[in-house]
Amino acid sequence: MGRGDRLPLVRYPAVQEDEPLWRGKEGAASRNGAYGTAFWKKYRIILMNNKVIILNISFLIILSVCTIISCGKIPYQEDIYGVWKGEFQDKELLFKFESDQTCELSFTDKESDSVEILNGNFEINFSKKPMPLSVRNIPQLNHPLYTIVEFIGSESIRLASFSPRWRLRPISFNHSTSINLERVKQKI
Repeated sequence: MGRGDRLPLVRYPAVQEDEPLWRGKEGAASRNGAYGTAFWKKYRIILMNNKVIILNISFLIILSVCTIISCGKIPYQEDIYGVWKGEFQDKELLFKFESDQTCELSFTDKESDSVEILNGNFEINFSKKPMPLSVRNIPQLNHPLYTIVEFIGSESIRLASFSPRWRLRPISFNHSTSINLERVKQKI
């Protein structure tokens, strides 16, 4: 690399070490007033740096708050396991989800005390909102059941009405047709 290939050396105006920053090179009686041009240049640079730093910190705080609010507690596969109990249209519901992906859905009519039990294999997709729940291989029915589920805290869930066809599965919760279930505490 020869001398002509070198980058030019850029020199910025500097204040002498023995010269006060507020006086500048021309002194207090210059046309810049009591403060010299070097002072104002440094003042503007510091002011711009502070604005950029404050803007970056504000952006990070807003991003953090949005992340915390939007995520909340993310449910896991293990959160559905257990026994869930609730009531819907004069029927007592008891849903049992096992870790081997089997489930038992029990519907007890309060007036006649008749019990209908459905057994099957369940599948739930936690990556979607709302989470789709499918119950397949039900020997008591000739079709599967499809619905959506939402966790309301760690001890309760909400189910939409069941559908016999995948394409007819609900996509949102209706207050009049949603089923609220509470977790039944197991005695050890």
